[in-house]
Amino acid sequence: MVTKICDSENVEVTFPTLTSINKIVIQKETCYFEIHGKRASRKQFPLQNAFALTIHKTQGLTLPHVTLNVDENIFAEGQIYVAMSRAPSLKSLHILGFDYAQLKVSKAALEEYKRLEKVNAKFDKAVKKKIFLSCCGTNQSFLLAVFVIFFFYI
Repeated sequence: MVTKICDSENVEVTFPTLTSINKIVIQKETCYFEIHGKRASRKQFPLQNAFALTIHKTQGLTLPHVTLNVDENIFAEGQIYVAMSRAPSLKSLHILGFDYAQLKVSKAALEEYKRLEKVNAKFDKAVKKKIFLSCCGTNQSFLLAVFVIFFFYI
């Protein structure tokens, strides 16, 4: 981002890297070329437009590269998840800073997660029992003996 116009030939540009904020001075460049057989020149700053998006504006998008700073600007529950999940892979996600104090989770989501853990535990127990019974068929005592021997003597 251009942060200061020094004079008609120079501008100061500020940009973030993974470890710091850099400021550099950019000078105008002159390009010489021919157009319709006549010599011409053009003077311009060698800069390229770049765009930033708010997290809310990116919902539903997949972005080729995501750079994120989790700081005091995070204000909504689930906002960090939305931001991070815009990247198609971990390789294309760069996290500049992560302040754990800024994590915001809805109470309803936590309650649902706890409910699902209980459902999953009951499901696991029922499935394990079904597998156990289907393995031993009518001879449950034989399989139970094998199970006990396996866990206590091996």
